[in-house]
Amino acid sequence: MNGEKQIKLVALGSYTQKQADTLRAELEKNGIPAQSFYPQISEGRGEWLAEMLMIEERKVGAAIKICKKLDLPFDAKAPQSRADKIFNWIFFLLILGAIFAIGYFLYSLKR
Repeated sequence: MNGEKQIKLVALGSYTQKQADTLRAELEKNGIPAQSFYPQISEGRGEWLAEMLMIEERKVGAAIKICKKLDLPFDAKAPQSRADKIFNWIFFLLILGAIFAIGYFLYSLKR
């Protein structure tokens, strides 16, 4: 890598040429660079080229807001922060502990 920081790209979605141009312009206006890939899409008997827009993972949340504002579909999901993941695990363990405590309490009442 030679000291270069690796940028993780995620697919925002597949769009027609007109939708992609509109969305790319709005993304770039908000400081989010978008890269295009052109997978071949086939539906029924027709085949056409569509644009798949790829953006940096850390900017997915802002891009989703822009897609909602423009009423365009999106496939990407906003990444969870590390703190959210840790909170979810702690909450899960607390709930699991509460279930075991209630079970032990009910078991001790039967004795």
